Amino acid sequence: MKKDFATRIMEGCDFHPHTGLDVLVGRALVTVSSDGVLEMHDLLEEMGREIVRQESIKEPGRRSRLWSYEDVHHVLSRKTATEAVESIIVRWPYSNNVMELDTALFKMTKLRLLRVHTHYLQPPNSESESDDQWKYKDLKFLSEKLSYLFWHKCPLKSLSSNFNTENLVDIDMQYSWVEHLWKGTKPLGKLKIINLKGSHRLKETPDFTEAKNLENLILGGCTSLYEVHPSISALEKLVLLDLSWCGKLKTFSSTICMKSLETLDLSFCSILEKFPEISEVMEKLSKLFLQGTAIKELPRSINNLTGLVTLNLEYCRELEILPNSIVQLKSLQFLNLSGCSKLKAFPENGGNMEGLRELRLDETSVEDLCPSISSLENLESLSLKQCKKLHSLPSSIHMRSLRTLNLSGCSNLDNFSEIPEVMNLLELNLDETAISELPSSIKNFTGLVTLSLKDCRRLKIFPGSIHMRSLQVLNVSGCSNLKNFPEFLEGMENLTELNFDWTIFTEDSSTFKNLTKLEYEQARFPKIVEFSGIAIEELPSIIYSLTGLATLTLRYSKDFKSLTSSICQLKSLSYLSLSGCAMFKVFPDILENMERLASLDLDRTSIRELPASIERLQGLVSLNLKKCKSLVYIPDSICNLLSLEWLNLHGCSKLSKLPEDLRYLKHLHIGGTGIRGYRPKQQFITLGDLAQFRSTAPMINAIIAMVPNNEQNEAVADGESLLPWSDGSEILTDHEESSYAEEIRQRDLEFLEVESTLEGTSIHQDSNHGSMGSHPKRQIFSTSGYLDQNQSTAPLTVTVDSSCEEKEEEAVEAIILSYLKQSRHEEEKEEKEVAASRRGWRIWGCICGSRGNGD
Repeated sequence: MKKDFATRIMEGCDFHPHTGLDVLVGRALVTVSSDGVLEMHDLLEEMGREIVRQESIKEPGRRSRLWSYEDVHHVLSRKTATEAVESIIVRWPYSNNVMELDTALFKMTKLRLLRVHTHYLQPPNSESESDDQWKYKDLKFLSEKLSYLFWHKCPLKSLSSNFNTENLVDIDMQYSWVEHLWKGTKPLGKLKIINLKGSHRLKETPDFTEAKNLENLILGGCTSLYEVHPSISALEKLVLLDLSWCGKLKTFSSTICMKSLETLDLSFCSILEKFPEISEVMEKLSKLFLQGTAIKELPRSINNLTGLVTLNLEYCRELEILPNSIVQLKSLQFLNLSGCSKLKAFPENGGNMEGLRELRLDETSVEDLCPSISSLENLESLSLKQCKKLHSLPSSIHMRSLRTLNLSGCSNLDNFSEIPEVMNLLELNLDETAISELPSSIKNFTGLVTLSLKDCRRLKIFPGSIHMRSLQVLNVSGCSNLKNFPEFLEGMENLTELNFDWTIFTEDSSTFKNLTKLEYEQARFPKIVEFSGIAIEELPSIIYSLTGLATLTLRYSKDFKSLTSSICQLKSLSYLSLSGCAMFKVFPDILENMERLASLDLDRTSIRELPASIERLQGLVSLNLKKCKSLVYIPDSICNLLSLEWLNLHGCSKLSKLPEDLRYLKHLHIGGTGIRGYRPKQQFITLGDLAQFRSTAPMINAIIAMVPNNEQNEAVADGESLLPWSDGSEILTDHEESSYAEEIRQRDLEFLEVESTLEGTSIHQDSNHGSMGSHPKRQIFSTSGYLDQNQSTAPLTVTVDSSCEEKEEEAVEAIILSYLKQSRHEEEKEEKEVAASRRGWRIWGCICGSRGNGD
């Protein structure tokens, strides 16, 4: 609980919290955290509750405070409430206890605090139900001593018309069904907070004439609110006014003068057309949010907001002009005009806004910037993204504090300003602009870290010898007419990330010794052919000299054919992807150890085999060969990769054999391959053993997974299920079941996954997902807690994916039969379990073995 919140409540109950809390903190009985949270030891809390229980051990209705649901329910149901009750804090699952509470409150004449947590508010389904079940429109009685009312999701339409609000300090009724709090004027001299956030039925606010001390008025998300009482403008102590997302609010007030107001939020009042005049100086208002409104202009008196720091006008699509008086806001630091599509100009003397630190003009109709804007010496961020009509910048830029300049998408901007003096710019984004060259004075951006020129198709020459020593990230992808690459990179000794999309490297260079990321964009390759006629068939030799390179991706380079053995010179390479390079047929010999390469993606390539030297990739953890349909051979040397945990061979239809000693694998995917009868060194559990799980099924935690035909859309739902049986016939004797359970322990089975493609097969259905219909069904059975957890070796996952294709049906049968012949030799069980396989069950087995002792 926040200290301020607790203090406010205690003050409302006529206590003196500041002195008392200081004493308690001094005695270490309570603590106040750095973020203002008040904490109390559990024992101290329990001691306080026990003192209250002793007030009346047998009858809770005679105690001063009630907090447990059982006690409150007892008092309400037996109607034993008395005037002794001063505080109620209760959690109700539903709101149907209101009528009982209404009766009880009549006797609680000294009640000062009412805090009701309602988890679910179930509205009436019809008008008749509203009349019958929901007879109450308000509470008939509330104690005149009530100071704090907290009731989220309250079903009341209003509070009691007879409610004496004289002592009321705080009303918190968020997400309620209240339509109005009360009618007429009430004595509200102590009221400080009204929070009705999300009360979507609220239509109007009460009269605030007597609420002289109101500090916070929160009505955000009251979507039916169409009127705010005019007396709101006289609330001189109001600090926070939140009317955001009040979609029916068309007018606010003709004038405002709230001298204590610090935050005014009218954001997304989508039909609010006019902002009121500011009749007097409001120096404390620091945040004004008007984004998403329909206002067409700001009042000239905006300059009376002398303390304004943040002004957000984002997506005010009707706003056409800013008053010149706005430049008098010396305290303004953040101004957001993004999305004001009708705004054509920034004020001429905008340079006078000396406090401005961030200016956003994205997606406006601004055509040029006034010269004075370049004199904003404290401006740190300037964004003009997607300003399609912007064609020029000031001739020179003097913004010494500028750190970020974003001009991306300004498609008519064909010239960049001169930089007459050294600036501290860190990020410059000129993506998709029409500039043809950069000025040589760009060298004055001495601290530039990121420069993006993506899709600057008219850019021909980058100024040479500018020695941008701080530059770390450079993006020139899509700059199809750039001529002097890589010469202009000379001196960029800290460059770590380079993004481009065609082979423009023509010579070796030591310039790139620190480069750690090099990326070809998939979407750019077609544009290479279109714009330059160059087909990517191999990497330029300079790539192999990038000793600091960590990431190299060439996804879906359709013409890419080969790597050379020089790839082993990339000692820092940790990720290499050739996914989708359909012309790539031969993976090179690895002449030296590459210990840092952890992930290698060769999926959807045309390679026929892996070289025996693959064993030199000693750090390899993941090898992806998915849908390499020409792959016929994997060398035994792959078993020497002690770090290899994940091997994906799914869809390698010509691959019929695997090395047997893949003892360190954790995940092996062999669905859609030609592999038959594969049995790894580790213990392997197949469909033939499923029936024998029946006696241990209650010990197995099940996870149900519905697997659509599209393997990339897998929905997994947590739940519990027993093993599915096709019939109730006895398969094993009790003796056989007992011996098999011991065998399972010895094999350290951790996970068993089962799939079914039988239409109509009955498997546990999760209510959140509905019927699974004819989708393949997968069950994952975890045996944690059933097995010995001291094994040192992680389980191997052998995956045969679900499919109705005949080849995969045979593959599953082959796996099942292979194990049965070696471990069971019982002809009758073979027939039953193969028959079960033919009914559509697939196997996903996860098995543990031991790394040590030669197992």
